[in-house]
Amino acid sequence: MTDEKTSIPLLRTKLHRPRVVRNHLHRQHLLDRLDQSLQRPLMLVSAPAGYGKSTLLACWLEASDIPSAWVSLDKNDNDMHLFLAYFLDAVQTLFPGAAQNTETLLNAPKLPPMTVLAHSLINDIDQIDHSFILVLDDYHAISDKTVHGLITELLQQSPAPLHLVLSSRVDPPFPLARFRARGQMGEIRIRDLRFSSEETGAFLEQLIGEPVEGITTALLEERTEGWVTGLRLAMLSLRHRSDMDHMVRNLPVENRYITDYLLAEVLSNQPEEIQDYLLSTAILDRFCAPLCDTVCVPDSRSFECKMGGRPFLKWLEKSDLFVIPLDEHGRWFRYHHLFQKLLLRRLKNRVNRNDISALYMRASRWFAENNLIDEALQYTLATGDVSAAAQLVEQNRHTPLNEDKWYVLEKWLDQLPDDIVQQRPELLLAKAWVLNFQFEMRAIPPLLDAIETLPGKESKEFSREEIDLLKGIFLFWEGQGERAMELLGRALERIPAANIGVRNGAEIYFAVSGQIAGQGKTTVQTYRRKFYNETSEGTRKIRLLGSIVFIHLLSGELVKADEAVRHIKDMATRAGNAHIEVWTSYLQGNVHYQWNNLETARHHFSRAVENRFLLDANADTDSYAGLIFSYQAMQQSDKANETMERMLEFAQESKNPICLPFARSVQARLWLLQGDLESAVRWLETTDFSFDTGTTLFWLEVPRITRCRVLVAQESETSLREATEKLREHLQFNQAAHNTPQMLEILLLQTMACQKQSQTDEALAFLEHAVTLALPGGYIRPFVNLGKRIADLLTHLLQRGKAVDYIGRIMAAFDAYESFGERDKPSPQSEQQPWIRNHALDKPLTNRELEILSFLEQGLQNKEIADRIFISPETVKKHTSNIYRKLDSHNRQQALVKAYRLGILTHNT
Repeated sequence: MTDEKTSIPLLRTKLHRPRVVRNHLHRQHLLDRLDQSLQRPLMLVSAPAGYGKSTLLACWLEASDIPSAWVSLDKNDNDMHLFLAYFLDAVQTLFPGAAQNTETLLNAPKLPPMTVLAHSLINDIDQIDHSFILVLDDYHAISDKTVHGLITELLQQSPAPLHLVLSSRVDPPFPLARFRARGQMGEIRIRDLRFSSEETGAFLEQLIGEPVEGITTALLEERTEGWVTGLRLAMLSLRHRSDMDHMVRNLPVENRYITDYLLAEVLSNQPEEIQDYLLSTAILDRFCAPLCDTVCVPDSRSFECKMGGRPFLKWLEKSDLFVIPLDEHGRWFRYHHLFQKLLLRRLKNRVNRNDISALYMRASRWFAENNLIDEALQYTLATGDVSAAAQLVEQNRHTPLNEDKWYVLEKWLDQLPDDIVQQRPELLLAKAWVLNFQFEMRAIPPLLDAIETLPGKESKEFSREEIDLLKGIFLFWEGQGERAMELLGRALERIPAANIGVRNGAEIYFAVSGQIAGQGKTTVQTYRRKFYNETSEGTRKIRLLGSIVFIHLLSGELVKADEAVRHIKDMATRAGNAHIEVWTSYLQGNVHYQWNNLETARHHFSRAVENRFLLDANADTDSYAGLIFSYQAMQQSDKANETMERMLEFAQESKNPICLPFARSVQARLWLLQGDLESAVRWLETTDFSFDTGTTLFWLEVPRITRCRVLVAQESETSLREATEKLREHLQFNQAAHNTPQMLEILLLQTMACQKQSQTDEALAFLEHAVTLALPGGYIRPFVNLGKRIADLLTHLLQRGKAVDYIGRIMAAFDAYESFGERDKPSPQSEQQPWIRNHALDKPLTNRELEILSFLEQGLQNKEIADRIFISPETVKKHTSNIYRKLDSHNRQQALVKAYRLGILTHNT
């Protein structure tokens, strides 16, 4: 059970559109074209650097009455998590609370496929009731194919409220020809952005405050080809010169030389301390005064940098140089990309690599101290010092785990050379944690073994508790409860409280390992105390109660599990935790399926499948299985088959290696339920079952058990002998793991295997064992799934007076209860049993009301009952009122007397 992820930390500066500079040239004809494009889903503004794309769009949005949002992209956004987080955050700046479904998917344990995200995003945007503009600036920085796919899908199914604007130096890899042919896009390109002669003259006059001669204007236009950045550089370099015409004539002919030439002129006109600051800060993709103070150290070997960060920023704002404010408070700035590129080139020509590395390292240190680790890692890697980068990841690896953002840790590790990762224990541990969250458990032991073989005892001892924890989790899935519990308990004692990311999961694994080890009741008592002592109703409280639910399910206590799940659902709903809510849907579906409440089970499984990407640990695929089996049990084979097809598609797209063989096992079981033994046998003969080992929890589908179902269904001497042997092994395994639901399934299959071999006494012994095991939880469906042969055997137990009331409920579910001959019906005495008497009432008591009635019989007060079954005393009071009303009573004593008289309670209950 996974927590709701916290929001991805975003740089708010990337969501601010650039301020329009005071001396920009108003270009009405381009603004009109932008306005005309509003009826189309896409506007593409495509031209090389320095042609004024961002300025034009900022000017347009400033004058527009339509709500608008802005995202400045960079190379770090080549990650679907991060890109979509910025996209959503930009939309939510305009419409708070919008796109909640997509945001929930973004925070899923595993990121759903691109098409799922795209369709969710399209639906979410389509529900916004106001048109808006979203600008993705510098889209050329994106190379990730999944991001391109997302935007392509968004444009192909364009939601009406969105007008998307892309600013890029190159055309994005979209089907632009198709969009043009369909009239779905507008375009502004380099030919449109070039300044004409008239615009060049007007622009120059604005910059220098006086008219420029026509010959000079024409020559500048010719040499710069209407390139606004070249014009601005030229004017900055000519600002303090009287020989303007002479200099213009001497400009290089090609743009690539003009920029270097003019930058040299611009810098030569600046004081030396300004030049030092410009070159020192050229390495920074964004900067503020404190960062400048850290990077630009006075009296360094290569630069003077005497003026300080704040005076430098004030000078920049007044200088008309290529600097762009990134927020409304004047704290963060960046250079125009082209200007930064030119400064970097000049920096590399002036100082050696070691001095440049020192600048990067000082920047990295500042970002790390301010908990901006992504940027700190970027600057450290720029120095080429991979050891320092590795150390930075090691020092901060718990932060993303604590925030349930393992994918951030994965991104950090991917930036390091693999040979470095393999040499460092903490990085191998970090990789193991990523694999754990990806549920690739088999890949973890080799990493832990590699850690043990590395030199350096001290580093391994530092991480010993995490090694024990990961080993314990692996052993848990292998079904080794006692050993897992030992390692997990030892790890929990030693892991610092601050490392909540690794502690959180450990508590659930420890609890369930306790059940597997035969200490379920003790563990429940311990976790109940922790639950009641936890003052804040948050994640930890949900986890504690979730642990108790898992134990109840494994021990077959379905009523207790159901009540606790309801409580968790209420807590999750109040907390807005969609992930836990979906888990409760799966768990409620599981319980109601076992009770044969098929429509209720279908409802819960449908919701779980609809939100399957929020589930982990095989609950996603088991939700599909539950929905398929529910449809089939309701005799809706078409829907079962349709859902089966969707499950196979989901499994094929999944990165989980066991998902597809699991889905095929569900298919084989469905074939059996539909009478297609031939297909099921073909599956049996072509399947490698090595993927299905370890603990089986409370999953509805277990491939190794379905394997036995097919063997039993074959009814050959060989297949029945093989089934008998395998079922014996599986029963021993699950008895050792104290796993009631799987023991029940196995016992019923053993019953069928014996019955088909004419071993009636043995079959009845297995069946009586199964009934005894199933009765406390009220299991119905496992019996009904096996058909009339089990029904026939159950009548024998009825005739022996075994669990008459409970077997009567099972027989009723066969829908053949009334059709049995008189000889096969229960005796008249059995018709006086509590279940039958209860259903003779006009309004029968519910399972919960029957449970509370039994507590009333024991003399428990409302508060005591509430503590027992995890509900409030007020809820208990409502249930007792319902009991009194249905039994036509006015108080507890009258209700008990009436229940005894009707046979709902017996004096030996």
